[in-house]
Amino acid sequence: MELQPGFSLWQLLYMQSTLTFTGHSGEVISVAFSPDGSAALSGAIDRTLKLWDTTSGWEIRTFIGHSGSVYSVAFSPDGRTVLSGSSDRTVKLWDVASGREIRTFIGHSGRIYSVAFAPDGRTALSGSGASASPEPARSSIESVWP
Repeated sequence: MELQPGFSLWQLLYMQSTLTFTGHSGEVISVAFSPDGSAALSGAIDRTLKLWDTTSGWEIRTFIGHSGSVYSVAFSPDGRTVLSGSSDRTVKLWDVASGREIRTFIGHSGRIYSVAFAPDGRTALSGSGASASPEPARSSIESVWP
């Protein structure tokens, strides 16, 4: 039996996995719940994000646009947009309903390992690793944007 990349939904009280999500063609690196818990978002080595129904396990949509592995994903507080950070050194903002890319943020010199929305959803953070240039390695939050 060949193993498929995926991730699991765990019932913490019972300490067991109740649902497995498969569909990426590469390892899943990051996952996040929607604010209401009805959906999950995954980012993977296959350069895509996928939106999933957490009741059925069905894939709702795939977000395509990164040219590198997706290392971090996050839902906005209202659940209408998501962020992704990638080894392509970009952060992308996506519309959940349509799956369309809203905006690409550039400026990091290394792969993006972490993204997060502020509680009000109006700003976001992104953190990157070592610089690809001869500059000293950085491992800190580099960007905040309105």
